Amino acid sequence: MKKKSNNNNIESLIDSSLNTEVDYKNERIPELKIEVNLIETESEFIIEAPVPGIPSENISVNVADDTITVEATWPEKKTIVEKDGKPIYKEFMKANMSRSIILPNTFDKDSQHADLHNGLLTIHLKKRKRQKPHNINITDEGDE
Repeated sequence: MKKKSNNNNIESLIDSSLNTEVDYKNERIPELKIEVNLIETESEFIIEAPVPGIPSENISVNVADDTITVEATWPEKKTIVEKDGKPIYKEFMKANMSRSIILPNTFDKDSQHADLHNGLLTIHLKKRKRQKPHNINITDEGDE
């Protein structure tokens, strides 16, 4: 009697932990959600996103209106097992990660920057300065 392979069970566990369907045989790339911390100070919004092992050239931060989108591609890692034979169980695969955050439209679109340090992406979005209350002059154009 032929013994059943545990590979289907392993793939099923991995799929459920990714919350996405992954077709390992056709190498469909999974989509993962980037977890974030959003911090508001008096002068800026700060977004922190862990992107361990992802080089900065594989990360993009896009600002459109009041939405910030972070996208990253986790490069595939080759294992020793792959060099000598077919892998039986593989978790180091290429993956796309993204997250969009809608912020109040109070940040300065021209005053922002991002840093990547030890696998933590930190995005700084300066708040626009509030205008001081002031009067608006009324021009009298006369009655016609």
